[in-house]
Amino acid sequence: MINRVILYNASQEKFFSDVRVNKLADIMQANLGLEGGRAGNPEYKSWRNTGEVIKNLIESANLNNIYISFEYHVPYTQKRIDCLLFGKNKNGKGTVIHIEMKQWDKVEALDCEGNFVETYVGGNQRKVAHPSQQVQGYHNYLIGFVEIFEENTVDLFGYAYCPNYDKKEGEGLFAPNYSELVKKFPIHTHEDIEKLAERLKELLSQGDGFDIFNKFMESPIRPSRKLLDSASKVINQESDFNIRRLLTQPEPILANLVYDEFEKIKSLPLAQQDDAQMKWVQKLESGTPKIPEITLTPEKEFTPSIPPINTTPNPVLPTITTPSFVKDLLSNTQIFIKGLEQQKTLLLIILDEIDQLVNKTGDEILYNLTRLNSELKHSEISLIGISNDLMVTDHIDPRV
Repeated sequence: MINRVILYNASQEKFFSDVRVNKLADIMQANLGLEGGRAGNPEYKSWRNTGEVIKNLIESANLNNIYISFEYHVPYTQKRIDCLLFGKNKNGKGTVIHIEMKQWDKVEALDCEGNFVETYVGGNQRKVAHPSQQVQGYHNYLIGFVEIFEENTVDLFGYAYCPNYDKKEGEGLFAPNYSELVKKFPIHTHEDIEKLAERLKELLSQGDGFDIFNKFMESPIRPSRKLLDSASKVINQESDFNIRRLLTQPEPILANLVYDEFEKIKSLPLAQQDDAQMKWVQKLESGTPKIPEITLTPEKEFTPSIPPINTTPNPVLPTITTPSFVKDLLSNTQIFIKGLEQQKTLLLIILDEIDQLVNKTGDEILYNLTRLNSELKHSEISLIGISNDLMVTDHIDPRV
């Protein structure tokens, strides 16, 4: 069984008490420590703020006997869902609500593919995923892999909540290019807390949250039939999806091979796991159209200077960490890939103080590096990022 990690879960009564006496963030910090981590001061403060906001929201909805969790670690990823609320609706049906919290007060809309916005996070202006896009990603993942939702015995709803943001129709988070996304996964701001509270009251009015929480935690994690059906559609399309050939097998075998793919993903370096997993889930869910082939027509030959890999039981991986190498790599990507393929080797790139890199140059370089393996067949690149900032992943493009 997959180990489900949650930094905090409690009954409504205990949650209220922990918030009143300022224990919530301390409990979460202690639980994170059990997993070998420690939250920085900004994340610790955000936990305290989130606790107060969610408490006020529950009180406004006049709810009773629901169950609350914070920082649910999404299986097979390094992502965590901010808040989960558990209870039953007026008809007695189980309901799980996931809420993505944002403390943003100013956001600039971006007219680019992928539903991104620009806002001030991590000490700088950054391009990050629109909150509704994040909610959609978590929602699709939970629907696709947590069996209890496939059985339709429990409903799932997702919302983004930005308590510091001033809503302006047609601007920022509510710009026209996000309208369809926001319609599917609404954003609530400080002006409409009552609207969100009414929605929560409608969905969780019968309480009994602990029962639904237990069902959620005990539910198997595996690809749903809908997800497998979507996978079958992918096999008729050209794709760089690396298990395409496996999806031609009969369904029982297909399911086992899907699990095998997750095992492969878990064996990847941490820096690559999120990208591999999320890319895989999104393609299966949507049946991504074929990706055009890139014809390599280099103007000059370029062979990277990579020492041959040691084939002893404990090989020393070739490692390149110089800034000039990375610069050359990204300016000659296709030529570099051709040269690396000729080497048939494993290349390890180590980036120290990755938070400083993101602060100075943005995260586009990281995105480009993580995408290279999708074009390699005979070689592999592993990327290791080192940082003392535990919040660094929150400030990086979700695709990385």
